[in-house]
Amino acid sequence: MPLEVRAQRDGATLHVALVGDLDAHTAPMVAEVVDPLLAAEDLTTVVVDAHELSFMDSVGITEFLKIHRVVAERGGFVRLAGAGPTVRRVLDITGLSELLDIR
Repeated sequence: MPLEVRAQRDGATLHVALVGDLDAHTAPMVAEVVDPLLAAEDLTTVVVDAHELSFMDSVGITEFLKIHRVVAERGGFVRLAGAGPTVRRVLDITGLSELLDIR
């Protein structure tokens, strides 16, 4: 399944919605949309809407780690909202759920 990435900045917060599969084939789409917005020095919070994220592999984990590293260096955080059981299990197994604010 392809991935749709929507991102919108609101002050110091970046809202990102992911729809579909986040894997080796689709992760470059996340970087293409999110990386330019992460370059803003005053961006400290990233909220990812994962309600419709159906799958994530190790490359998707790498994308989340990259985003986390950038905002954590600024004293910020990444919040992941609505992760389904499949995605949540990957986050738990890899320990990424310890780094992200998951709701």
